[in-house]
Amino acid sequence: MKKASKRYYDKAIKYYQNGELSKSLKICEEGLSCNLKNPSILNLKGLILYQQGKLKEAITVWKINKDINNNEISKNYINSAKEDEVRVELYELGEKKLKELKIGEAIAIFKKCKESDFNCIKVNTALALCYQKKGEINKCITYMNKVLSTDKNYIVAKQIKKQLIEIKAYKKDSNGLIKWIIGILMAFIFATTIYVFKDNFKINNKKDSNTQISQEEVNINKSEVTNTEEVKEPESKIPEETISESTVNEEKKKAQLDLNRLNEYLENAEFDNIYYVLENVNEQDIPNDYKGVYRKCINLLKTSGIEEFYRKGMEEYNKENYENANVEFNKAYTYSNGNYLREHIVFYNAVTLEQLNNFDEAIKLYELYYEEYPNSSYTDNALYNLSLILSSINKEKSVYYASKLVDNFPDSMYINETINQILNS
Repeated sequence: MKKASKRYYDKAIKYYQNGELSKSLKICEEGLSCNLKNPSILNLKGLILYQQGKLKEAITVWKINKDINNNEISKNYINSAKEDEVRVELYELGEKKLKELKIGEAIAIFKKCKESDFNCIKVNTALALCYQKKGEINKCITYMNKVLSTDKNYIVAKQIKKQLIEIKAYKKDSNGLIKWIIGILMAFIFATTIYVFKDNFKINNKKDSNTQISQEEVNINKSEVTNTEEVKEPESKIPEETISESTVNEEKKKAQLDLNRLNEYLENAEFDNIYYVLENVNEQDIPNDYKGVYRKCINLLKTSGIEEFYRKGMEEYNKENYENANVEFNKAYTYSNGNYLREHIVFYNAVTLEQLNNFDEAIKLYELYYEEYPNSSYTDNALYNLSLILSSINKEKSVYYASKLVDNFPDSMYINETINQILNS
């Protein structure tokens, strides 16, 4: 029996150390069904439940171990866990602050929760979400990795990772990083080669040009000798007005899109400069030889640019500089289609506009959010805000959104006396 119990424990601890908590728990259950007096398995099961935030269940398991096996480790676990009862309420308060978008307060609360390992999976996930919303991606990755090192199958952390990979803020594996480094080195070598040999290129071009001019002079001389008595037909000419108008338009387009400057902005990832240069430019209106650079710039704005605009927007939002935040969120929104950050951008842009008392535009964005994300992170908050804003403007719509909130999110913290009053008015 002891050998069988050891096999179960060894297998369970292996899964635990590999971050496969569900499999580890399953093996613990199988082991305990054979022998309830296995202290190691009882302690391991209690520890997993403790890290998952299931305090009462963890204490129950440890009490069984204490009573049946007189296990000292379980006794210590139970004594330490008494302090964690406060952290249950603290975590709930942190979640509330996170939903209210009081990100700074939420972070402070979750960091207090981290004073023990209790509920560490949810606490670290909450911190990752907070820093993701703030646009502090490095900190987001740190806490996300802590979650996945404990439970590599935790759904919310995996979703965060997927989103970060999509915006190229997180590398899937080291091979990807190596390829990226090699690409940078190759680009550097290529640029250096061009720089070293550029004078040779110029000399060769001059030689080719001189050869061409000499040949042209010979041809002209021959033509003058053989055709001295011929009368030349007058050349057909394009009207001067047409030439000047097309030339001016072309020059205007090229002036708007200074190729050298755009290349410089692109190379240095100057998102703001690229954004403002391309703000009122359509691809179909630009010369063909500029389209390659234009598309590279647009792709940059749609990936890293959005992340930067959103990060700056959240920085300003957290400082309550709503006008500045609105500028950054608008820039991010312009290129947000198809990007995972769009959900956050649309919602925070709406909240910022509401803070600026621009209720008409705020309503449009809240409604857009509900249309695109009817059951997502901020949906109940968006419905609540819509109902409140519209309560003095359009009562029918206010009641409609309040009803959607109650029907679709019955456990939402936003269902309060104000919503009930709107529904009963």
